[in-house]
Amino acid sequence: MSDIELDEPEVFVAGTRGEPGARVFYLQARQGQRLVTLRLEKQQVAALAEYLAGLLADLPPLEGDVPAQPDLVEPLVPEWAVGSLAVAYQERDDRLLIVAEELVSVPEDADEATVELLAETASTARFQLTRRQVAAFIPPRSASSPPAGRCARCAAAPSTPTATSAPATTDGAAMEPDTTPPADDGLPVGGDQHADAPTGEDRFHAVLATGAIELRGRMPWSSNATFLVEVCLDEDVVAAVYKPHRGERPLWDFPSGLFQREVAAYELAAALGWDLVPLTVARGEDAPLGEGSLQRFVEADVSQHYFTLFEDDATHDQLRRICAFDLLANNTDRKSGHVLVDGAGHLWAIDNGLSFHAEFKLRTVIWEFAGEPVPDHLRRDAARLVDRGLPDPLARLLDPFERDAVLARARALVDEGVFPADPTGRRYPWPLV
Repeated sequence: MSDIELDEPEVFVAGTRGEPGARVFYLQARQGQRLVTLRLEKQQVAALAEYLAGLLADLPPLEGDVPAQPDLVEPLVPEWAVGSLAVAYQERDDRLLIVAEELVSVPEDADEATVELLAETASTARFQLTRRQVAAFIPPRSASSPPAGRCARCAAAPSTPTATSAPATTDGAAMEPDTTPPADDGLPVGGDQHADAPTGEDRFHAVLATGAIELRGRMPWSSNATFLVEVCLDEDVVAAVYKPHRGERPLWDFPSGLFQREVAAYELAAALGWDLVPLTVARGEDAPLGEGSLQRFVEADVSQHYFTLFEDDATHDQLRRICAFDLLANNTDRKSGHVLVDGAGHLWAIDNGLSFHAEFKLRTVIWEFAGEPVPDHLRRDAARLVDRGLPDPLARLLDPFERDAVLARARALVDEGVFPADPTGRRYPWPLV
C-alpha cells in the first residue's frame, strides 16, 4: 500500500502519450522533490475536468489570469492505476480535495479474506488544490460546461458546495472498483446542496421516495457499490447516497438485502425519537441500478470522525446516544468514520447495514463510556419502545427473531442501565476508521 498526501502541490496536470487509439493517460502532481504519476482512463480524465468545471462555476469567480499547464515530466512511470476518483470542496481552506483510489483486481473465485486483504492494501492519493490550480487543469472547452451526467433541471438549480463528505466505508467485504456505471456519471463531491432544496422532513421524504434519481458517481472507499445521486421532484433537488441491492457482496452471516437494514436503522432511530440516522428510504426497480436504499447526504468534514470528535467533551452526550443506538441495533460495524458531524455540530450515524442480527454481534469503536450509567432520558426512550413494540415500518423489515432480539436488547438496556464493556478486546470493527 502506498498512500500519497500532497497538501500543497505546485503542479497538478493530466496528459497523454502514444498514438491515437493507443494512448495512455496520466495524472501527475509535484510537491517539492516528490513527483507522483498515476495512470488512468480517458473517460476518467474527461469526467474529472468536466466535474471540476461545474464545481468552479458554483464558486466566486477568480481574478487575474490562469497559468498555463506544464507538460508531463518524463520518464512516465505510474505508481498505480486509478480505479475511482472523488472530489470535495473545503470551504474553510478554499481548496478542492481530489482523492484517487487504486484499481484493485479481485479474482472471481476469491474468498472473503482475500477480498478484504486486497482492499486493505489498496493505495490512495490525496491532492489539495487551489481554485486557480483547478482552473488551469480544466481545458477551455470545459470551462462553461455543467457537470457530466447532470439533468437539465439539476444543472440549472443554483448550488454552492460548502463542506466535504465523509468517506463511505460501507457494509460487507471489500469490492473492486465498479465497472458498470453509466458512461456519463459524474464524481462524488461533498455538500452539493441547492438553493431550492425542500424544507421539512415530509417534503424530503417525498423527494427521496418518489423523485427521479440521477447518478452522480461512485462513492470512494465503499466496500459495496455505493453511489452519490441527486433526487429531483418538481423543483426540489436532494443529494443522497444510493446503495443498490445488486451491488452487495454476499455475506455468510447476513442475508441478502443489507439495504433494508439501512432503512431499518432509520426507522429504529425515528421510533426512539433519536435524530441520529439521516432520512433513509427504500426504492424499487425504478432506481438506476434497481432496488436499494436512498439516504439523505450529510454535509460533513472528512477530517472529523469518532476518535477526533470524542476529544471534545461537548460531543459526549450525542456520542452516548449513538452508543446506545448501536447496542439496540446490534451494529457489527461502527467504525470511527461512520460518525459524521455537520456544520451545526449535529452528529450522524451512517453505514448501518450490518445491524439487527438476532445473535449478539456488536462490533464498535465506541467503548469509552463502558461502565457509565446510561442517561435516564435514553433509558426512558428504550422503555417506551419496549412498551409499545416495534412500529410497523420497522417490524416488516426484520424477521421474527430479529424483532424479538431488538426488544430484548432494549429491555436489557433499561434494566441494567449501564453501558457494557468489552473484556475480550475483540469487539472492534476493521479497519477502525
